[in-house]
Amino acid sequence: MSGAHSFFLLLVLYYCSGGCNVLVLTRSHPTRDPYKKFDGQYYLSGTVPLLWLVAADEAGGTAYKVGLLLWHLKGLKKTPENLAVTRKVAWDRLKIGRMALTRGLDRLEAAKLITTTRGRGKAIRVTILPACSAGACNTPLADAGMPLEGQ
Repeated sequence: MSGAHSFFLLLVLYYCSGGCNVLVLTRSHPTRDPYKKFDGQYYLSGTVPLLWLVAADEAGGTAYKVGLLLWHLKGLKKTPENLAVTRKVAWDRLKIGRMALTRGLDRLEAAKLITTTRGRGKAIRVTILPACSAGACNTPLADAGMPLEGQ
């Protein structure tokens, strides 16, 4: 392989006790950030409920922007529970300051869209709740015939 390519193929040959051969190919990329796509940008992944975003927007302030950050982190972790939200991640990804992050999380928690666990000197742990638990299912958007979560 040339030096221009940053992917390395590792060919490992395992021998099992019966004399059979198993060929395993793995790719490693030591310099690439695992959370970025190949073009170097961050993305939301998975499906984000529209009613949840509407409820976050109605919470006001930076709640919508913090909500987008939470859904980004959820896509990376592949679970809506126990997401670690740090000031560094909030600033690096969406330029959300420390106080704006705190106010946004407080507003989302007041709107019953998330629950948080906070500890002194520790990252804030967040669990994303369904929008219907916040009463967002009674919005005009829900009444317009759009399918709700779980339907």
